[in-house]
Amino acid sequence: LSQFYGIELDDFAHEVAILSLWLAEHQMNVEFKAEFGECEPTLPLQKSGNIIAGNAISLNWNDICNNNEGEVFIVGNPPYLGQKKQSKNQKEDIKNIFGHLKSFKTLDYISCWFAKAGDYMSKNCRAAFVTTNSVVQGTHASMLWPTVLKDKKEIYFAHLDFPWKNNAKEKAGVTCVIIGLRHKTNENKFLYDGGIRYKVENINNYLANAKNIVIEKRSKPLSDIPLMVYGNMALDGGHLLLNNEEKCQLINDYPESSKFIKQTTGANEFIKGILRWCLWIEDKELDEAKTIPPILKRINDCFDFRINGGDVAKTLSGRSHQFRYRHRAKESQIIVPLISSERREYIPMGVLDKNVIVQQTAQVLYDPDVFILGILSSRMHMVWVRAVAGKLETRISYSATICYNTFPIPNLSEEKKEIIRNLV
Repeated sequence: LSQFYGIELDDFAHEVAILSLWLAEHQMNVEFKAEFGECEPTLPLQKSGNIIAGNAISLNWNDICNNNEGEVFIVGNPPYLGQKKQSKNQKEDIKNIFGHLKSFKTLDYISCWFAKAGDYMSKNCRAAFVTTNSVVQGTHASMLWPTVLKDKKEIYFAHLDFPWKNNAKEKAGVTCVIIGLRHKTNENKFLYDGGIRYKVENINNYLANAKNIVIEKRSKPLSDIPLMVYGNMALDGGHLLLNNEEKCQLINDYPESSKFIKQTTGANEFIKGILRWCLWIEDKELDEAKTIPPILKRINDCFDFRINGGDVAKTLSGRSHQFRYRHRAKESQIIVPLISSERREYIPMGVLDKNVIVQQTAQVLYDPDVFILGILSSRMHMVWVRAVAGKLETRISYSATICYNTFPIPNLSEEKKEIIRNLV
């Protein structure tokens, strides 16, 4: 047991870990005695493993277990916490390790363990962690792994996506991978998937058998294509949005209200064909809109939501008849859902007319040349997206900065563009 070292933040779990080692030792002693007739007595209890109570991110691992003492194996199942679920202390942990990176705040908390393992590892040391698959997707793939794999480290085995299962009452809905690290050697590397082991030449930061290529996010397109932006955020508490029944009732009771209603759509509505509507009121129309009691109530409810909300919401309380953002097309627009099923061969996209208000759950190209839809709906683009995009569980999470702006498109002649337009 003296060869076991560990760090555990929770006091109770720390004590349980020590007890578990004693129980495991006792079980092995029972088996040893059954086989050989004698064994070391379990009682009195001897010193258990060196399980330390503390924060594994702030402690120096070398102070707990010297990385030059024999072979060292680092194993673990660190906490899965995305940016929005991290406590103040956890955000500080990430800053302490990744503060040199520009966008470190977007990293998952589990990234810290890979960085700590990479720094700790000597040539006689290997590490493996169960982790959410987010660390090998999107911006994580370009930010995290250059830090972890510096100083001649490599991924020497990986188990590809699998759903996490445990015995908890409310099971975590996450998709995991397992990643093994070591110093570079000439030994074999393996990918595991669906019960099959594949011998590979290299495992890159996307867990692909390919060269180590980093696709960094871009604020503007690499190619000569129009800018893609998020749809309109309402930040209204739902008070400016109407379902089809509410819209019909409002127009039935107050026919003059139809001029203030526009169709709106986001990713879910567009993919599933759900009709949804919103109030779209220009400043010069506000007094007229307020003469309609149900619209006035919705404006007042939106004001209450915003004035009692966060700092950004409060700044919008003075125009509670409008969405936070109000982007619109002059003629037409192409909608690209942020989240869509990986089971589809292509991401559902489409052309909408100027009167549809696109919400923030989708991204938009306003008044584009329609040939762009042909590019985005191509098999080549889908191969690119599946390789570099982030994922929500296993679903595709489309990002303009990672998927669209980085996609290399050659300069097309007008003749080629016209062929694509006709096909679209």
